[in-house]
Amino acid sequence: NVSSDHMLRHDLLQEVKLVLTRCRIARGSLRLQFNEAHVMQNPEYSAQMFERLRELGVGLVLDQFGASVISLSYLQRFMFDAIKLDKSFIHPNQKSAKPKLLRSLISLGHDLGVAIIADGLESESDVIELSQLGSELAQGSAFGAPLTIQDARKLMGLAPEAA
Repeated sequence: NVSSDHMLRHDLLQEVKLVLTRCRIARGSLRLQFNEAHVMQNPEYSAQMFERLRELGVGLVLDQFGASVISLSYLQRFMFDAIKLDKSFIHPNQKSAKPKLLRSLISLGHDLGVAIIADGLESESDVIELSQLGSELAQGSAFGAPLTIQDARKLMGLAPEAA
């Protein structure tokens, strides 16, 4: 996740280049996530930043899609690799509108050629429903509680990080 303050810093590109080099991250392996509201605070600057990040081989994810108002023309112009649906679409107040709206948003993402990430999945039934609607990726408490870095490394069979 890139905060709005971090996004506006002029050294963001240098930091990303340094991380890519220092950590020997393969081109296309790093994805940075940007909040929709922050992107729309300065869409022209965002477009320029995204273009430079893409040149470095960095993937782009739009977070909290639908939580604010993003122009569909900007959505197409920014060329995100994935959009993460805002949790309010996964658990809306009016259950009757949920499947139709989700199906439409997922279809829009697919028409734009981006992967869909469903955020806020709390149960196995949420996971099944969103998968059936076409969401390729998901996150939420249905998959377990958040982990510390040490626990994540242990789960993946990696050595503990040196202090």
